Amino acid sequence: MDALTLNYWLSKFVQEVAKCSKDPYPSKTLYQIVCGIRRFMVEKNPAIEFNPLDSSDKRFAIFKRILDAEMKDGTRASIGLKAKQKEKEPVTDEEERQLWQSGVFGMETAESLLNVIYYDSGKLFGGRGGSMGESALIILK
Repeated sequence: MDALTLNYWLSKFVQEVAKCSKDPYPSKTLYQIVCGIRRFMVEKNPAIEFNPLDSSDKRFAIFKRILDAEMKDGTRASIGLKAKQKEKEPVTDEEERQLWQSGVFGMETAESLLNVIYYDSGKLFGGRGGSMGESALIILK
């Protein structure tokens, strides 16, 4: 696909894309979708020489204007600006003990050691009041 065709179809896509409920995506999500398309294109064809998000590539000027307008419209409409706050529960001592016993945490494999480092880093730097909250519960799953 050449750059002009991609410019046309990406522009149409950005104008039309919506959630299953027909609501528009938040601005940040729309941009991330486009980044994902770009990454997919590069993975499928590493020799690709153009980037639709590159501001110096004039072949994608229309696409960039449309993307910018759609993102601004979403921001003006306050789409996705109110983050839902989930109640964060700290990881209990018993849950941490289970993680060690189950092998999720440990010193035997690189993955289990990485889980320990991630958990402790979050506990020291990322958690509120020393609680891990949601990030550690990802490991539990």
